[in-house]
Amino acid sequence: MKSLPLDWRLAQRLFISFVILSGFVARGESADQAALNGSPKTRPQIADEQVTIVERGFHHQVVNYSRKVADTNGVWRQVSSKYMQLETGLNRQDASGKWVPVSGEMEITDGGAQFIGAEHTLQFRPSPEVADAMVLTLADGRRMVSHVAGLAYFDRSTGDSVLLSEIKSVNGELRSGQELVYPNCFSDGIEADLVFQVSRSTLSQDVVLRTSLPAPSEYGLNDATTAMELLTEWAEYSEPLSADNSVGAGGAGDSTSSTDVERTILDFGLFKIGQGKAFDQSSGEASGLDVKKYWKKYDGNRQFLIESLDYSQAQPWLQKLPKPQVHAGLSPKRKVRHEALARPVPVRPKSFQEATLSRRVRSGIMALNDSRKGASDQKGFVWDYVSTLGSSITDLTCRADWTYYISGPVTLSGNLTLEGGTVLKYAPSSSNPKLSLYSGSSTVVNCQAGMYRPIICTAIDDDTIGDQVPGSSFTPSGFYANPAISFNAVSANVAPTFSNFQVRYAKIGLELINNSVYGVAQTVRNSQFVNCEKGIRVSACTANVYNALFTSGYPWLANAAFDMLYNSVANGQHPHGQQRQLRDQRG
Repeated sequence: MKSLPLDWRLAQRLFISFVILSGFVARGESADQAALNGSPKTRPQIADEQVTIVERGFHHQVVNYSRKVADTNGVWRQVSSKYMQLETGLNRQDASGKWVPVSGEMEITDGGAQFIGAEHTLQFRPSPEVADAMVLTLADGRRMVSHVAGLAYFDRSTGDSVLLSEIKSVNGELRSGQELVYPNCFSDGIEADLVFQVSRSTLSQDVVLRTSLPAPSEYGLNDATTAMELLTEWAEYSEPLSADNSVGAGGAGDSTSSTDVERTILDFGLFKIGQGKAFDQSSGEASGLDVKKYWKKYDGNRQFLIESLDYSQAQPWLQKLPKPQVHAGLSPKRKVRHEALARPVPVRPKSFQEATLSRRVRSGIMALNDSRKGASDQKGFVWDYVSTLGSSITDLTCRADWTYYISGPVTLSGNLTLEGGTVLKYAPSSSNPKLSLYSGSSTVVNCQAGMYRPIICTAIDDDTIGDQVPGSSFTPSGFYANPAISFNAVSANVAPTFSNFQVRYAKIGLELINNSVYGVAQTVRNSQFVNCEKGIRVSACTANVYNALFTSGYPWLANAAFDMLYNSVANGQHPHGQQRQLRDQRG
């Protein structure tokens, strides 16, 4: 028999794959098909709702939800369902041992603002320029005490450093129970806010630039080889548990030191600082840049977290901001030749108690009235880190006959088993709902699913599948999971396969981080990403995708070092920023 030309053989294989994908999409009931086509169910009449929590733990609660529902003929029937809510730090035990919910909000005190009631406590001072501006006390009694010190430039090609701006005294403003802002708190004409956001299990520290920065060339540095640096000093701290998650030498700080390695995460046990992001406030995090982290000592024995970002990468966003009205010129204290870790860092500040005694501290944090809350919505460039707090779930199995409601961040440190048919529903993306798995050397991700019985990750408002969760609008709007699953390789020899997923309405579907350190690749097979802002995000990682379907919008993959194998349907973004077609390797 005469062999077919290559193009015909390829067309046959693509047709077969299309048939398989079509069968995958067609799986399930007609309501499920309607959801894929963007036609959710109409909200029925509901009455006599009763929500009963029948089981509680640190990170979960089982909920019975009963209600009366009217059908299209107006006939009422009693309906009941059960689901499990997951969120790290959801509950705590009181003095009597009874489980009670954690409120997850800050409140104003005489000494500033505080977050209490969880496994950990947080205290913020009235003004950010003191050494103990933020005091984090962990469940095991350890204290992590820090303050933002300033902004700097570091030229990797020469070792020259410039201190651009230092933190200054301002009154903090509590803009909600989850957000504390120190507005315009940097010196030398650079306008930037310091923003802390807290939840039951997360803490984020953001610097939001409201004006651009002077170009490095204004200080005699090279724009192409200079990094922007945010310096946070730690007055009390524990050393990170492991350096296994370093991703290379060189960068900020000592350009010749073998200890100068980027850290994807900093793991302090009950406190983990994850991958930072930098992004335009109007565009959102999904279009942002990864921020490099370095844990370094300067000026003797002073400990700093350095968050570093290439100026050349950030410059397109910075040029959209107003120019600073004033900035400092060069002076011997601000520009130095980099020798033996000599850096122009701010003078060590006083503690809150010392500043209070010397009357150098602001009066207190204010509760911001509604008329001024729009200030945080103005144009800006965000530079952040997000950390997880408290204990984590060791092992998690999501069963085929259960619906799980992910109401906020969920941190896992053991094995993850997902049975086919399980339904995970996520809160809106503003609540940062996600499953984050920090792998160990023996971590197993077990996807026990098939083409006709996939793992479903969808929105709380999607009632075409799984059990209804109270508060559902029946009409998904915007994005939800952020991401549905985040896998961070913090140990070698772990290369999971994520297979037979159907992810709907996610801000980010899957996030794969850091396995390129170990020379292994993560794999995604036979999966669909429906109405997601981003299907897959890859950071410091190589991922192989087989038989993936992206629908509704452009299916790009952010920050990817990516190999596209046969029949993967996606375009990607090169690590250096330019768009490219992913490599298609046919076996």
